[in-house]
Amino acid sequence: MSLFQAWKQRGVLVVAIAFAGMQAGYAQDNSGIGKEPDNRGSSKLASHEKAPAEESISFRLPDWKQMHFHDAQEAEKHLNAVEQLGCVVKKSQHGDHIDVRYHCQEWKSMTLENAEAAKQWNDWLVSAGFDVFSPRVDAAFSSGEAAVQFRLAEFKSLHGDGSAEQNQFVETLKKVGCDVRVTEHGNHSDIRFRAPTWCKICVADEAAANQWVEWFKTQGFEAKVGEAD
Repeated sequence: MSLFQAWKQRGVLVVAIAFAGMQAGYAQDNSGIGKEPDNRGSSKLASHEKAPAEESISFRLPDWKQMHFHDAQEAEKHLNAVEQLGCVVKKSQHGDHIDVRYHCQEWKSMTLENAEAAKQWNDWLVSAGFDVFSPRVDAAFSSGEAAVQFRLAEFKSLHGDGSAEQNQFVETLKKVGCDVRVTEHGNHSDIRFRAPTWCKICVADEAAANQWVEWFKTQGFEAKVGEAD
């Protein structure tokens, strides 16, 4: 039994596929960081409260991915798996092996019942060649009277200098659920970040939400005040 079938039978996939049409790529930008708003979350979230257990994963595969199989059953299992995820799929026989080709132009997403299931799916999708985005928002942003939605379709890049302000900036990006990648290069670091599908944080009130919208826009994001849960 494939990993895809095993996880599906265990019931980890609890919400159907949803679509979001944006492109992922890379962009260079060395603009200033800017300080994040002081009011980061809701004062109503007590220290003992936990964020919701469900986690979401977004994935896409804009270029064709080809995999070789010498076992017809394994080829069919993989073909069915990626087809159920919404991919365009092609299969062809070549001598002693089978080629399965597939791609998925637009971002799709699924919601999973817990972090363990999300990690299993993340690992499977990566091994199958997908670009994966798994936003994990800090508990401090899980409750509040107002909400902020934001998106950064393409990677934005900054040169890091190791300053305390920059370290705080990276930590903030991670807490709001962005995909952040830091690579060290001698006397500097390269910081790349994105949020290719619409993400949401909850904050204390409308004033805090407006502050966050301005902060996100300063960093190159699309941002707007949304509806709280």
